[in-house]
Amino acid sequence: MAKTESIEAEIVTETSALAVISMAEIDQAVATAKKFPRSIKGFLNEARELVTLNEEVAEDCIFAIPRGKERDPASGKMVQKFIEGPSVRFAEILASAWGNARCGSRPMGEERGHITAQGVFHDLEKNVTTITEVRRRITGTNGRFNEDMIGVTVNAACSIARRNAALQGIPKALWSTLYKDAKECAIGNAKTLVKKRTEMMQYFQKMQVAQETILEFLGVQGVEDIGLDELTLLRGIATAIKEGTVTIEKAFIVETGEKNSRAKEIFDHLKNGSKGAPGAETDGGAAGAPQGNVFADSPPAGEGEVCQECGVAGGHDPHCSKSTAVPCQFCKQLSGHSESCPDNVPA
Repeated sequence: MAKTESIEAEIVTETSALAVISMAEIDQAVATAKKFPRSIKGFLNEARELVTLNEEVAEDCIFAIPRGKERDPASGKMVQKFIEGPSVRFAEILASAWGNARCGSRPMGEERGHITAQGVFHDLEKNVTTITEVRRRITGTNGRFNEDMIGVTVNAACSIARRNAALQGIPKALWSTLYKDAKECAIGNAKTLVKKRTEMMQYFQKMQVAQETILEFLGVQGVEDIGLDELTLLRGIATAIKEGTVTIEKAFIVETGEKNSRAKEIFDHLKNGSKGAPGAETDGGAAGAPQGNVFADSPPAGEGEVCQECGVAGGHDPHCSKSTAVPCQFCKQLSGHSESCPDNVPA
């Protein structure tokens, strides 16, 4: 019993000693911060010089990743939605120029296929601490990631947590204009658009991303239609790939995946609602007749055969050139009508 009590006493003493040392370090740092207070003007000048040091540094200050799609109220079409903002490199510049602060991050643990990282930003001069947490999945379609990939994911989560803590700990009112300056330096203006656009397309071509994939992803017809806004997104995606926030395989896959899913949903509806399904004749006459604003697709030569263009058996994908499905001119829906559509007639 005496030996156990002795070990516990040693542990408590050692823990207490570490706590005292840590508190002493923080007290000394706070005292130094109070003795040499920061200058807001000096912070702005130093940070602006760094974020606009050259085009490469400015480009690394921007990141953008795709996050689903949303309906454009003007055109009624589904357009790509992006998350764009300041990157990890931008937050590092801010923390360095801000001064009198402690910033760091660490992994917190694993739970249900996710790892959690915690970021901390302690403003010693104001005695304000900001803590953020970031969760990242470590499982995929093939199961749990291997150890190397888990390590990469943990490092990326820690970087993002540290960035979030720094951006929240330093008032946005001070760095929002710095971020605009970085974007202007990175993207340029209309005079430099052609040059930067060409460089950006060449960059992604080296990463084996086809030009057609980029154009479809941005929703433009040609390279000449890529403007400053689209160029900002491409630059941000390139930075996100470099930082490990998104992989090159997933960066341009959102729109294609959602389009294919939507096409399958429409095809299943057409197949079940107008190709001899139960109740098809009572709902709209003989199978193959127009159903509301949608005309049933004529099957390829030979019932059940696969279309050589779209790969659909017994019909066509609504986006196939051989498909006869047309959207309503008012609500733009391929199947039926929306509730507010003037062509929507209750049964």
